[in-house]
Amino acid sequence: MATAAKTSLYDQLGGEPSISAAVSMFYNRVMADPELRPFFEPSRLPRLLRRQTEFFTQALGGPAI
Repeated sequence: MATAAKTSLYDQLGGEPSISAAVSMFYNRVMADPELRPFFEPSRLPRLLRRQTEFFTQALGGPAI
């Protein structure tokens, strides 16, 4: 019996472009919320976006970064 090649959830979701877009959309909404915005420094946002993208890449079975 042949087994189908398993594709990671990361790949099924569209890989890095999709994960980056989802993280960006989430933090755009966070920064637009007056109650949440004070918890995040805009100057640190690029690093946070990069780290969250790395986290979700690993959690969803993507390549090691």
